[in-house]
Amino acid sequence: QQSAYCASKAGLLGMMRALAIEEKPHGIRIHNLCPGGVDTDFINDTMLGQRLAGQVMISPDDIG
Repeated sequence: QQSAYCASKAGLLGMMRALAIEEKPHGIRIHNLCPGGVDTDFINDTMLGQRLAGQVMISPDDIG
C-alpha cells in the first residue's frame, strides 16, 4: 500500500517537472503541492504516521 502511494507521488512530481519545462516558453508556470504529514486516518496506519505521532500535523482543510 505504501509503495503504490510513494510511486504515484513520485510520478506526479516527475510529470509536473516535465510540464514546467514544456510550458515555460509559453509563460505558463507549473506548481506542485506536496504536503508532508496530513492528519488523516490513512497516515496514522503508516510508518510515517508512527514517526509523526504526537507532533502537530496539518489538517486536510489546511490544504484545500
